Amino acid sequence: MKPSTSLALTALLLVQPMVLQAADNGRGPAAPASARCAAMEEVPLAAVRIHDNFWLPKLKIYRDNLIPNVWPNLARPTALLESAAKHEKKERLKGEHPYMEGDMHKILEAASCALVLNPDPELERRIDDLITVVGAAQQPDGYVDAYCITHGLVPWSKRNNDNEDGYVTGFLLEGAVAHYRATGKKIYLDIACKAADSAWRYFVEQKNPGFPGHPEIEPALAELYRVTHDTKYLDLLRVLIDARGQVHGDSKGAYLQDHLPIRQQNDIKGHAVCAMFFATGVADLGLETGEKSICAAARRLWISTTRKKMYVTGGVGSNPKSEAFGENYELPNREAYCESCANCGLVNFAHRMLQMDGDAAAADVLELALYNAVLHGIALDGRSTYSYTTPLSDANHSREGWGMCCPSTLYRTLMQVGRYVYGFSANDLYVNLFVGSTGQVPLTNGPVTIRQETQYPWNGSVLIHVDPAKDTQFALRVRIPGWSRDAELQLNGKKIEPLEVVKGYAVIRRSWRKGDTVQVELPMPVRRVEAHHSVDADRGKVTIQRGPIVYGLEALDNDGRALVSLPADPKFQSEPRPDMLDGVTVIRGLTRDEKPFLAIPFYALANRGPSIQEVWLYQSGKRDQKDGWETKLYREYAGSNQPSK
Repeated sequence: MKPSTSLALTALLLVQPMVLQAADNGRGPAAPASARCAAMEEVPLAAVRIHDNFWLPKLKIYRDNLIPNVWPNLARPTALLESAAKHEKKERLKGEHPYMEGDMHKILEAASCALVLNPDPELERRIDDLITVVGAAQQPDGYVDAYCITHGLVPWSKRNNDNEDGYVTGFLLEGAVAHYRATGKKIYLDIACKAADSAWRYFVEQKNPGFPGHPEIEPALAELYRVTHDTKYLDLLRVLIDARGQVHGDSKGAYLQDHLPIRQQNDIKGHAVCAMFFATGVADLGLETGEKSICAAARRLWISTTRKKMYVTGGVGSNPKSEAFGENYELPNREAYCESCANCGLVNFAHRMLQMDGDAAAADVLELALYNAVLHGIALDGRSTYSYTTPLSDANHSREGWGMCCPSTLYRTLMQVGRYVYGFSANDLYVNLFVGSTGQVPLTNGPVTIRQETQYPWNGSVLIHVDPAKDTQFALRVRIPGWSRDAELQLNGKKIEPLEVVKGYAVIRRSWRKGDTVQVELPMPVRRVEAHHSVDADRGKVTIQRGPIVYGLEALDNDGRALVSLPADPKFQSEPRPDMLDGVTVIRGLTRDEKPFLAIPFYALANRGPSIQEVWLYQSGKRDQKDGWETKLYREYAGSNQPSK
């Protein structure tokens, strides 16, 4: 297509239905409601079409980069699989890692999601060819980790070795589930089931102790269960979760969340990526079994993460030496690790907690991480990452091309934005994120089509069209973001007063009919946000935010400076800049010494070459306020009472 092809035509191409899509949207039979602990179900990716001006162009960039820029990086894991199929033994080569095969499965997952967005015969052929390579490498017992096969390692035999077979197999499972949901084809899913069966025999049937290293197989088993409804995958998930803290003398302890049994774990600890993947698996087990002690454990890990150890951008992992969580409130900015894989992991953990409790606070975290920490990880052109990490203070750190693990994780996460937008229960329809989109929602009283029109995140006006197949009674639950003040909703042009709000959602209960509309108005003043007084790195400082977007200063825009001091009234002004950084809203203001400054979205930093960047800025006259924090890690700066636009 020519570069001048209109966005409207792009949208038309992206919303064409998938003929081969799984008839049940890949969810499998419904689980018994009494056995689960879920306030809401997700509306799957296949049932949501994105058509807004923020996400649609980004999804197109990611999709169009898959073949020319991503596929060449799969040559090495493909060769390893081909060697495994021939039963060839190999010495470890320089640059060869036990987890790199996982990258291939993550890209297969992202590519499958791209097929949902837009049928592409060439991409589908490439996917099928790779799946054939994976299938050829699968051993008679179902095991299919090519690194372990070609290096003569014993499958599943050590839970803390460098095999990474749980990590690789987990991404195989999730890639296969995404492929089945997108196409309805079972060849990849069958490979996944055989691989999971191999682990089931080892850990469940043969009762071998431990777990297979780096977490990832845990949430993947839950996803596999959701499409197959084979309870042995839940049994294996339970065994792997319960294996933590049970075996002594062969453990990295807290680094791999193995310091205590899960029901005794109160704090998120260890390697940040491992911790997020593991916590997601714990939440999954609680969701699908309803086991109260597991749900309680997931909630404790959630509270520890979001109230004591999360950056203002939604990034996680503060220790660069061990890629791990630090102590409570240990959140340095220049040294911040915030690996993109961990940030993506937080998005998935938040999504599971949102489903478990139906609390908008989880959607707030999901949105924060997605629009800031996660998007910052990938360049605007979709071809490079931000040096593996996403610190909040940095200097002259250029973006890189393909690197270890993070690019493929970013692709698989961002290509699934549609999964996070809507949710539902029997007769409740949730709007979790404000994204221009259309969703098909299967409520008990009948299917409902819901459509959003919005310029979010730059504008807080959202028009929601509600079109049930027939007049039907249900509750529409619209999230009121935690950052929002003075939100207003109108039903068919009439203001709703009083507004019922339950767990952060505005609830509209009525008999809905085709053509009903809800207008949502979320004012977006520029805000200054401060950190809890126990965060040493942020004392005397604030961040600038507007709506869900965290802003930062880049020296390129500010006469070589990025770390400035703000006066009591910085005279903030927001300004749309469609010509800048693929279209953003910037914030202008004055520093304490009355010099103008310009702030851009955190996600857009470091897209114009090496530069100095800062998110936390000095605030003149700021003093620590130790009262009124309750459960908050961040809050609007108490001194920011000046009007802003």
